[in-house]
Amino acid sequence: MAMRFMFDNSPVPINQIPSIEEIAWHPVEPRLKLQIFVRNLLHLLWFIPAFLLATSVWLYMDSIEPVGGFQGWTFLFQSSLAIGLLVLTPLLPFRWFVVPIFEVPKRKYAVRLEDLNYQRGLFTTTVSSAPFNRIQHASTQQYFLERMFNLASLEVYTAAGQAVQITGLDPKIARNLRDHVLAQVSQFKQHGESEENLASSDEERDGDLE
Repeated sequence: MAMRFMFDNSPVPINQIPSIEEIAWHPVEPRLKLQIFVRNLLHLLWFIPAFLLATSVWLYMDSIEPVGGFQGWTFLFQSSLAIGLLVLTPLLPFRWFVVPIFEVPKRKYAVRLEDLNYQRGLFTTTVSSAPFNRIQHASTQQYFLERMFNLASLEVYTAAGQAVQITGLDPKIARNLRDHVLAQVSQFKQHGESEENLASSDEERDGDLE
């Protein structure tokens, strides 16, 4: 009779769990900061016309003679616009042009025997892991700004529908990572199919013996 697999769920001591600091992290390319600066500068070009339009509306409403309840709506609109401008004017440049200087060096990736990991975040650190046996597809992307700065992105999709996107990679490294991930995924699938076939054979053999 074939031997059955014995499920073992013994506790693991906390001090024996590998620390995340022990992972060999690799930083993304520093020129990703320049790409982000240019992208945000293009976003700023859309913000300037909106700012000019809001200012024109402000001046127009301030120049017309208020009639009845229209004066209250004028004050409410101008107050909301003033608060919005006071908040966005210093906040957007800080978010778009200062934060990336310190945030991009925090973006790191790591490849282990059984998974792909990505770490990012300045104020809050987020670590995403994609086990090879759960990955469905992996691809590289290189959009216009990425081509301009000779960068590429790696996108990995898992069976749960989640995606891990690593930006700021050298194109050659991105392609090598993609090929490695796909090779590992294929190997895990073949191993899983072999185990399923072996289990089916054991069940058929047990049925014949009974």
